[in-house]
Amino acid sequence: MRTGDIVRNPWVSTDMITAYFIFLKSGKRYAQTLQLTDQGTLEMVLYLASDLKPTAERQFKVVGHTQIFKTFEKELIDIAKQEEKVNE
Repeated sequence: MRTGDIVRNPWVSTDMITAYFIFLKSGKRYAQTLQLTDQGTLEMVLYLASDLKPTAERQFKVVGHTQIFKTFEKELIDIAKQEEKVNE
């Protein structure tokens, strides 16, 4: 999986918003993800990295990809450039 992948959690019914999350990164033990709660707020959710591997009993499946992190990066760079001009 790569940053920005939208992943389907096979342990949750597809009619629930919590069945999907955005993969952020994986460490040796945990994978960090962003998920919408039932209340419609974003929260960081950790999964065992081993659970996301294809050998798991039920496979987590990549169903899409978001470019939101590229958008965040561009906006941060644009703001930094604007600030730089103001401070000249």
